[in-house]
Amino acid sequence: MKKLLNLKNSEYSDKLVNWDYVSGFTLLELMIVLGISLILTTSLFFYTGSTKSQLLIFQDQSKIIGALQKAKAMSMNIYEQNPAPCGYGVHFEIPNKILIFKDLPSQGTSNCSNADYAFDSGSGGPNNPSCPDYSSSPECIEEINLDLSTKISNISTLVTASNIVTSNQTLDIDFVPPDPATFIDAGTVSSGTVQILNGSFQKTIGINGIGRISSD
Repeated sequence: MKKLLNLKNSEYSDKLVNWDYVSGFTLLELMIVLGISLILTTSLFFYTGSTKSQLLIFQDQSKIIGALQKAKAMSMNIYEQNPAPCGYGVHFEIPNKILIFKDLPSQGTSNCSNADYAFDSGSGGPNNPSCPDYSSSPECIEEINLDLSTKISNISTLVTASNIVTSNQTLDIDFVPPDPATFIDAGTVSSGTVQILNGSFQKTIGINGIGRISSD
């Protein structure tokens, strides 16, 4: 016969509790729940860290491609400026420097036939807050800031004729109107590649002599 407990001396004294329907978790059930919770917590922690690195490197890859496209577009509108620079480009420097620059003729001249098709970090320019590391350079326009955890891990160039690949500390991409023509390291190489690294994730951005930008 079912056991009944009559609750007395309370406002609920008229109610009955049927003990056949009162139950709790067994030790095995508690261990299973705790085990699943631990697995989910560990997986979430790993997933969050990995996803953050992946997201950051995608963002920085987009910044680099955007900088190249911006410099290329600026070079196509160059004749609207007075005086007009000889071109616009992007300078890369290991481990984390990227900047957009305007290519100016050699000092003391206004003839672009004397342009070096590369970034000049020299002094003499106005104090430019957009270029904190090269604020006195007359050619620096804007520095591109990558995330602090993202580094330029490798810069390489290729000379197609000799099939020689060289690793470098810097790389200059200069777009010269009217086409615009693309000069990579002052036109001495056929293509350039920049690799960035964040955690275990790596992305590669490349550009060839006709200005075609590629990425993986």
